[in-house]
Amino acid sequence: MIYAPEYVIQATDHREVLSCLEGRFGADLEMPQLKEGEAQSPILTATLPKARLLEFVDCLAEFDFPHFRALSGEDLGEAILLHYDFALFRSAGRGKRLEISASVRLPSGDRLMPSLVGRFPSAEYGERELIETLGLDFEGLPDKSPLFTFDDRGRRRVAAPCDLDGGVH
Repeated sequence: MIYAPEYVIQATDHREVLSCLEGRFGADLEMPQLKEGEAQSPILTATLPKARLLEFVDCLAEFDFPHFRALSGEDLGEAILLHYDFALFRSAGRGKRLEISASVRLPSGDRLMPSLVGRFPSAEYGERELIETLGLDFEGLPDKSPLFTFDDRGRRRVAAPCDLDGGVH
């Protein structure tokens, strides 16, 4: 499902968004926090299981068209931590936007994630980059061809996680 880009003009109170997410996801929403600062937009952070990522994104869409901003990941050794960044209420006016950073922790042997490309076509390059740099796979991603890595003949190749040192093995 690709969302129709219809932004709301009236922002929902940020604490209400957090409360709704806590009610819907319960204990699956780990360490939810709403950090409010004067110099920047409030940031809602939480960790959730991969099985609920798409449901989480769909829940955000009930408030406003979620603007997908970035996807990044880090190898922690015993796990891979993925960070999905979104924004809500972009059209509601100055000081109304809510930044959202949702993290998903994958155990080291688990390399399969659901793709967000069906909802946000712009997620494609982030997912393809993580295929190369962390050896992940994204279920539903139509194009998994490499973006950055090449073999010694100039042909694109998929990097194994051990290729993070930049060497060609």
